[in-house]
This record gives sequence, C-alpha cells and structure tokens, in this order.
Amino acid sequence: EKIEIGDLIFCDNIYISSQSTKIGSCQRPLRGQTAQGERVSLANSETIPAGATIEFTVKCLVDSYADIIREWLDYGGLRGRR
Repeated sequence: EKIEIGDLIFCDNIYISSQSTKIGSCQRPLRGQTAQGERVSLANSETIPAGATIEFTVKCLVDSYADIIREWLDYGGLRGRR
C-alpha cells in the first residue's frame, strides 16, 4: 500500500537529553553539475554528543496512519543503533 505523508505528519516538542549540553556543527561541501557548470555549496547540520537521547511528539492528521508510523519509528530505533 502506498502512503502519501506530505503535510500529514509533523514532529515537534523536541527535547535532547545528554551529559554534555554542547551542540556541535557538521559542515560539508555539496557538489552538483548544472547547465552552467559545476557548483559547490555548503550544507550545515547540528550534532549532539554520542549517547544523547531525544524525545519528541509526532502529530499525524490521519488516524489510520498511526500504526504504520509506530512501525517506522520502531524500525528506526533498531536501525539507528550501529
């Protein structure tokens, strides 16, 4: 079954729990080929220390999607422990 999730699932109230309060930054180049030639830009992401945990609220505007969203999050919890 194909599920369209755009504009139907939202994540908010994100809380980070860690021994360290330091939020870092990871900056990396992105390269792309365009009609005008190669372009380079920078992507920047925030990082948190290893071992930190997060809590967040997921809001779903379609009740019938709740079970599949729980399944995705359960899988992600296993997949994220590398």
